[in-house]
Amino acid sequence: MSHFLHPWQEHLHRNPELHVTAFFDEPVVLHCHHYNLFLDQTVEDPPYVPGRRILLQNAYEASYCLLQKVHATLSPSTPEQALDLFVDLLAFLGLGRFQMLGKPEPGKGQFVGWGHYSEGWVRKYRGKQKRDRGIEYFVRGYLAAAVDLALSRAPGQTLMQEVASPVLGDERVVLEIARPST
Repeated sequence: MSHFLHPWQEHLHRNPELHVTAFFDEPVVLHCHHYNLFLDQTVEDPPYVPGRRILLQNAYEASYCLLQKVHATLSPSTPEQALDLFVDLLAFLGLGRFQMLGKPEPGKGQFVGWGHYSEGWVRKYRGKQKRDRGIEYFVRGYLAAAVDLALSRAPGQTLMQEVASPVLGDERVVLEIARPST
């Protein structure tokens, strides 16, 4: 796939007086992993809260709204172009650099690369705290939404499974495309 690069800054607007930032006319708030690591842990830790589902669902919903506007504004002509565009946007946002391997279908496609949350976790906790699962909830939700939009699917048709992560000792993050269980 060729890379579909775009000057993203032209779609980013800030109103310093109101402290509002909009990207593709969608209000956004982004924070560094230091803030979000603690927020994610707060949601993930209580056993009586479905924290992992909440983190993934919120990431998907927020990403779907933004990517829908990106897709409508820039009108990529093929699913491959749309995925390249969305992966490039993820890198622009500073959330990770990923490459699509295989086809964007369950069991056939993967995104492999580096994620900001995993990097933050490793730098902060390596050797001090253990995890039994990856931490790239936002990237998983974002890329699932990206696949659904690129393939013109209804929302919620794609799920990303984190099968490798530096927080578990792997070299890179590997996300596999799956279908949600019905």
